[in-house]
Order: sequence, then C-alpha cells, then structure tokens
Amino acid sequence: DADADADADADAAAAAGPGARYLPPGRGAGSGREEPGWDRILVDAPCTHDGSLKHIRKLLDAPGGGWGALRRETGLSTRGVEAAAELQLRLATRAFDALRPGGHLLYATCSLTDAQNEAVIEALLRSRPAASLIPVA
Repeated sequence: DADADADADADAAAAAGPGARYLPPGRGAGSGREEPGWDRILVDAPCTHDGSLKHIRKLLDAPGGGWGALRRETGLSTRGVEAAAELQLRLATRAFDALRPGGHLLYATCSLTDAQNEAVIEALLRSRPAASLIPVA
C-alpha cells in the first residue's frame, strides 16, 4: 500500500533525527536492486521506555505521577506496545532493505517486552529470508 509506505518513510526519517542521513526504501540488500546500500545501520527504535529505570523513576516521582502517569506517558498499555512494535518493525524492515549485501543491522530498544524486541526481529527474519542473526558477544 503506497500510503502505508509513505507513512513508514516519514516515520523512519523522523526517527532518524535531525542531521541523520536517511536512505529511502528501494535500495540495498532487501530491495532486489543493484544499487549500493549502507555497510552498517543502527536502529535505536522508539519504544515504551519500560526498561529505562531512570525514565520510570522520573514519571513515578513527578507531581501527579504514579502508575497512571507511567502508562499514559510511556504508552505502556496493550495498544501502546502494539503501536510501538508496528513502528519498530517498519523501521527495522526499512533499515534492512537499505543495507548493502553483507551489511549489518543493529536493532535496539530500551524496552524489556518481547513484543518490542524478539517479536520484531522474528517478524523481520520471516519477511526477509536474506536476514540472519549473528552473535554480538
């Protein structure tokens, strides 16, 4: 769907941040094109921040804070986690498609949920047969 692709491109460019270089889809190893891609890409994906103790403590201790504020501010709800995982998968897939053959993608979040980590990578591996896991340590 062209609209979904355009939205994913905008999300990826925004997530890359100011001054970052963004390679649109259609290039690199996953695209089936001969154009060169990136050697290495880091996807530091936006997430619900449930693994950031400093962030959690700040929300719990803030005036009007507490567990309600934590859920509200982090998106730490079923729908919030699902929405984060959908965006994370789009970003990881776009990043993989922008790699040159043999390039490396490092995917990171500060979440502890399987939905935002293992499930995203498992979905990427299913959708991109050329992708494989390599040990980091």
